Formats: sequence, structure tokens, C-alpha cells
Amino acid sequence: MPAEFDAEEILNITQGRLAQGMMPDGAGTIEVDSRRLQPGQWFFALCGTTFDGHDFIGDAFAQEALGCVVEERGNYPIASTSFALIAVDDTEEALGLLAANWRKRLRRKIVVRLATGPGALDALSVILWERLADGFKAKGQEAAQLSWKMNVSEILVDFLSLDDEIGLIFADLAPVPDSKLDFVLQKLRPDVVLYSSVFAGPTGSGAREIDLDAMSLDAAYDAMIDALKI
Repeated sequence: MPAEFDAEEILNITQGRLAQGMMPDGAGTIEVDSRRLQPGQWFFALCGTTFDGHDFIGDAFAQEALGCVVEERGNYPIASTSFALIAVDDTEEALGLLAANWRKRLRRKIVVRLATGPGALDALSVILWERLADGFKAKGQEAAQLSWKMNVSEILVDFLSLDDEIGLIFADLAPVPDSKLDFVLQKLRPDVVLYSSVFAGPTGSGAREIDLDAMSLDAAYDAMIDALKI
């Protein structure tokens, strides 16, 4: 099942505070888009260049959200005194902290490919994915190939939405903006980073970093197996 958090967990992980309302019972999954919000989910009020999620706190209440994670402000656009608002310094950072916490709880393996350009990297990574997936399936474990060519918050929510039975994630990673790449890698802590030296270089993420331009297919696969310890 996807990641679920109760209010106490969110407070502890994010070092936030209950700024308004009452502590709700139960746990819920995470959503950052009020248009997709379902009853019983937590709504994260993110701040973008062209939008402010705090403008939709009232919508979250009307859609029976469990509560909202908001940034520290003097007041909030909602009249309810019982609806839970957990205040943090930065909602995107708080979302990242939840993703990092969930990453630690699960023993899944993560391989990311820095999707920065076309070429041989595409063909090699497809073969590597197929070989890895076959190995996991032979052991009765699920594997998922994902496209994380999206903004940071969508990547984190997508990660938190995955079924916890998935043992291997193999994802194309190209967060927008690129300046957020380090942030995503720090939170998701992949085991392996694949890249092409023509389009990108080592990230210093602490993962096993494999330059597919400098290795044969078999050598790259062996290096991945060694890093994944499977």
C-alpha cells in the first residue's frame, strides 16, 4: 500500500507544530494537487512561482482532507477551528523529509537514470532494466519502471504513492528545475545512478555511479548487481 502518515508522525518527522485545529485520528496518504485530493488524505500547501497552495486550504477542508501541512504564517484562509493545520518552515522540504523517512522504512532497491539526453544510454538502460526486472521477478518480487521527468513535488508524491510490495524501482530522473537534482537524490537515496558522460557527470550522491559510456553492458550490469547486493 502507499505511504500513510498520522499527525504525530508528520509532526515528529518534519519538526512541525499544530498551528490550528485538532489532531485528527487515523493516517492518510499525501497529495499536493487540490484537484486530485481525496477524503482522508493530507494536503501539502506548496508554494510555486505561479501558485500558492495555501489558497486552496479551504478546498481541502471542503473535500474532507485529513488536514493540511502549511508554511508558518500569521493566519490562514480557513474559518474552521477544528481542521488540522501543521505548520513547517518549508512545505517542499517537509515533503522531502517524509519521502526520506519512507525510504528508510522499506528495503526496496532504487536505480535512477539521469535522463539528460538521447543516444546509446537509452538502449543500454532498457536492456539493463529488463535483465534486472527478470531477476527480481524470478525471486517473486515486483519491479517498476518509472518516468520521473517531472517537478520535484510530483516525484516525491509518486514515490510515496508506490505500493510497498515493489522491490525494485528503475526510474528515468529529470527533475525540473535541474538545480533540484541534489535535493531529490538526497531524499530518495538511490542505490545506483546511471549516467552518460556526454550529457552529465557524477553527482556525488553516495550511490554507485555508473558511466554507461565508459563500460560494456556486462560490466555495467555486474556493477549494478554488486551495488544492489542481490
